[in-house]
Amino acid sequence: MPRSRSLLAVALATCLPLAAQSLTFVVHTPQGTSGSHCDPQTCTPANATASVGDPVDLVLRGAFRRPHWLLVAPMPAQCVALPGFAGNLLVAVTADIVPLDLITGMPGGDPLGCSSLAGTHTVLVPNTLPVGVQVLLQGLAPMPSATGGEPVWTLSNGVVLTIV
Repeated sequence: MPRSRSLLAVALATCLPLAAQSLTFVVHTPQGTSGSHCDPQTCTPANATASVGDPVDLVLRGAFRRPHWLLVAPMPAQCVALPGFAGNLLVAVTADIVPLDLITGMPGGDPLGCSSLAGTHTVLVPNTLPVGVQVLLQGLAPMPSATGGEPVWTLSNGVVLTIV
């Protein structure tokens, strides 16, 4: 029995991330756009800036009528593969989890060939955030499995929002 436990431990420690439809994340601020609609996830978050009181549009592209969440944490970023998840966790494990609406789609197709379904959420940068503060944002959603099985919890790319 000890041998099978050690084999299981090795198997779990070396398991590959699950394959799922990608979940992409873009942030639009009055200062510009940051993130990615099509590129594969990387461990390097994109950068965006906003001022207190600015509207910030959060756009998550993914599967139709799936719930999704926004993970919010202070810097620094990390890059951790979690067993059973697609993508890498960039935010700290103590991140705040903010529920967002279902992805219900947006008009028109996507000329880049990525998913044309998106959920857009507008938030205002709180007046309580001091200039210079950085927060790391990342999306999370259950996405269709690449093999047609059960949905796979999927992490998006990340965006660092700096208050200017």
